[in-house]
Amino acid sequence: MRFEGLDLNLLVVLDALLDEKSVTKASVKLNVSQPAISAALAKLRWHVNDDILHKVGKTVQLTPRGEQMISPVKDILYKIRSTFSEEYSFNPNQSDRTFKIAMSSFACQYISPKLTKAVIENFPNIRYFVEPLSVDSIKRVKNGDVDICVSADQINLLNPKENLDDLSLSPFFNDKFVLISDILNKLETPICTSDFISLPYVETHIGPHTVTIADDAMRQLGITPRSVVYTPDFHLTVENVIGTACVAIVPSRMINDRMKKFVRIYDVPFEVSDLNETLLWHSRNDAEPGHKWFREMILDLATAE
Repeated sequence: MRFEGLDLNLLVVLDALLDEKSVTKASVKLNVSQPAISAALAKLRWHVNDDILHKVGKTVQLTPRGEQMISPVKDILYKIRSTFSEEYSFNPNQSDRTFKIAMSSFACQYISPKLTKAVIENFPNIRYFVEPLSVDSIKRVKNGDVDICVSADQINLLNPKENLDDLSLSPFFNDKFVLISDILNKLETPICTSDFISLPYVETHIGPHTVTIADDAMRQLGITPRSVVYTPDFHLTVENVIGTACVAIVPSRMINDRMKKFVRIYDVPFEVSDLNETLLWHSRNDAEPGHKWFREMILDLATAE
């Protein structure tokens, strides 16, 4: 690496290029002209002695060296910004900061009403943005695009290729899985596995290739349900059970007082691990005052009655 004449502003451009993998997209993100980004990329290539971006067929991808630089560059920029930022002495009563959380609709149903009430009543200038949990959520936390991710303990189900390097974790809340049917569809109890697999089943896929803990347990036990519908979240799963002959397996907290008039609840006829939701964030934010305040508030609300 050549440090001579290295402009720190080049690190901002490098960060955008590593995120976007495109000169055009990086220019849009930074609101800088494409020729300026191209010139910066040329300088970066000289400093790093690597192409950083290269063509693979018809696509542009990061070089192996470029992939290796993603996390270190994020860390360097974070430390620089923290050193000069007024947010270092964070005051939630005065801050207008926006936090980003990636979580499932189920986790959102559990914590969001409490969090919204706490924010609007006590910290009127604070905002938070919720985005759906996806296979890219862990990567987005690492890249700094998301502050916090809420995921089950079995995080490998979200994206088996993603590791937890550089992440900090904290237990969030627990739940168990239950079998549900429409309120008018009274099943004979206790329900055995052979009865269960004869019933039309609504299967929940959090992502294109991500199954729930319950469905993963069935695969490991060799149980094949008669899946007739596939939904992207538990809310739609419950909606597809109501008014039909279908059954589904969902977290028990999904069936709140408003839902109990529409569905019946049964024990799952096979062993399923509990759902242990976990809070994840990048370790670079462990001591950052604003981030620490926000995640501690979430954790406190999760344990409050």
